[in-house]
Amino acid sequence: MGACLTAQAQARTGSIWAGAFTRSEALRGWTLLSPTVIVMVAGLAAPLAIMLLYSFWKQDGYVVDTTLTAHNYAYALDRYQPIFIRSLWISGVVTLFTVLLAYPIAYY
Repeated sequence: MGACLTAQAQARTGSIWAGAFTRSEALRGWTLLSPTVIVMVAGLAAPLAIMLLYSFWKQDGYVVDTTLTAHNYAYALDRYQPIFIRSLWISGVVTLFTVLLAYPIAYY
């Protein structure tokens, strides 16, 4: 009986995928979601990945050396280390005060 019912549904819908599409709510959800995911990857993740790749390249004037190196990160860490440390210190103090002030209010 079940095989006959499946064959009838398949004859009505025309293919196995169409039958699965009408039966499975999850498949319909993924099908509706897939164009959005493609646009998000193409519009957000791809430029971020390209920018990450460019950050490992070295530039000398107008010439870009495409060998992968951490020179830019070493240069930034060496040059801006006091600013990084001060920023971490300030963010830690602000976090501590936020927790100290917000915890009694949240507990109440």
